[in-house]
Amino acid sequence: MHVISFKEIDSEKVLNRIKKKIANNDEADDDDIVDVVLLPFMGSKRSLTELVEISVNLANEIIVEKHLREEIKSIQLVLVDKFIEDPDKQDELIGVIGLTNKLLKRYVEKHEKIARAEGELKGELKGAKAERDKWINVLIEDNISEEDISRYSGLPIDEIIKYKELGK
Repeated sequence: MHVISFKEIDSEKVLNRIKKKIANNDEADDDDIVDVVLLPFMGSKRSLTELVEISVNLANEIIVEKHLREEIKSIQLVLVDKFIEDPDKQDELIGVIGLTNKLLKRYVEKHEKIARAEGELKGELKGAKAERDKWINVLIEDNISEEDISRYSGLPIDEIIKYKELGK
């Protein structure tokens, strides 16, 4: 049995065939749908990011039954999430995918909420650290012993010594 790698498939040929079907308003068959979804894994001189973007745009243009479009969108969302690192590009492509599937919308909203919460927490932690740093420096300036500062702040004495060295 011969195992074929997707890299052996010429993405440009597939792309041209799919674009021709779109131009002719021909309905996509099962092979076309699979090709659009797997396009990023095929052999190409283009970058993976570019292939994912092309795949998303093609999936939006091909003529398919409604239930198949939802399945394609689900797969496209995974591709964008996995392979597109730029958050602005992710947002753009998710907009192109046009999530209408309630389950997918809830999934995206949940992860956006988590990301916002993590960002807020990082900001709060950064602010708390800055406040702690300020107070440790005040205690150092007031000649409070390293042991007492360690006891008040919970930081090890070697950390207090680093603060002293940085403050000089």
